[in-house]
Amino acid sequence: MRFDESLRWLTADAFLAGLSPAIGLRGLAMGRGSAFGRDRRGTVERVQQLGADQGFSVTVVDPVQVDGEVASSTRVRDAIAVAELDVALRLGVAPYLEGTVVPGDRRGREMGFPTANLRFAYTPAMPPLGIYAGRVTYAGRVTYAGRVTHADPQVGPAHPSLVSIGTRPTFHAGGAVLVEVHLLDFDGDLYGSELGVELVARLRDEQRFDDASALVQQMRRDESQGRDVLGVG
Repeated sequence: MRFDESLRWLTADAFLAGLSPAIGLRGLAMGRGSAFGRDRRGTVERVQQLGADQGFSVTVVDPVQVDGEVASSTRVRDAIAVAELDVALRLGVAPYLEGTVVPGDRRGREMGFPTANLRFAYTPAMPPLGIYAGRVTYAGRVTYAGRVTHADPQVGPAHPSLVSIGTRPTFHAGGAVLVEVHLLDFDGDLYGSELGVELVARLRDEQRFDDASALVQQMRRDESQGRDVLGVG
């Protein structure tokens, strides 16, 4: 089903009235406190009433808790927003971005740190601007968050990388936020590839440097720290 405006404004009653006979609905599971449909009127209590009329049962599932904290998409997004990557991972999965490699201005290559610039077909849950250690997979062959069915021969199953999320303030004032990935010990052409980026740890804030030389020195320190975090020589 396509989530368009007509579906967005559909009431829970109308949604289930169409769904139940279409698929022979026999049972529905809902999280405690969840609701759906226009104005979120499809509460557990209302759906139980509809189920009694339409012949399907409703099972209420309690929230999953990890170390006493409810695991939810909202909590995971909140953790990502403040760079609590360990919290996001503990509650479900490492933060993961998936995008297409597009041409950039090649400034990173000129400084000895070639990067793959990612364009997204969706609006990702983005962590704060900064430099991150991560692992890159070939998203065209990835099921989800690093679980690879077949690795691209160029990239491999999980390539250690540095990830920059920022506006490149050393060279631009008020630029757009870009996601750039530097694959450690890699030399290849990735233009047009679909890459998945799993963020492992935040290394530092985004900074503005006086010149490119100072930036390169910091990038070398970032690389050293990233290698330590990712356990690569």
